[in-house]
Amino acid sequence: MAVDKNGKQLPKGIRSDGRYMGRFEYQGEKHTLYDMELKILKKRMANLKYELEHGLYAKESNVTIESWSIKKIPLNKEPFRHIGRYLIRTSGQPWARRN
Repeated sequence: MAVDKNGKQLPKGIRSDGRYMGRFEYQGEKHTLYDMELKILKKRMANLKYELEHGLYAKESNVTIESWSIKKIPLNKEPFRHIGRYLIRTSGQPWARRN
């Protein structure tokens, strides 16, 4: 097992070489976190494990505005829809020019 700079044994999945690195695997996918403090790293690892187990973690990806809007904004018969404080046009072509 790895030991920290004070000679204490580190928990499973954590090692140190000036900064702490925590690794674990969840459903075949590896996750790695880094931090300078062991206590903060343990808390971040626990939070990430919780998010993974409860389906709250969203994997980082390249999302375009168009693909996001197709998923998040349902197409209604209403020409406009309030999303937060913004008024979004939901029907027709928003880029079309009116005469």
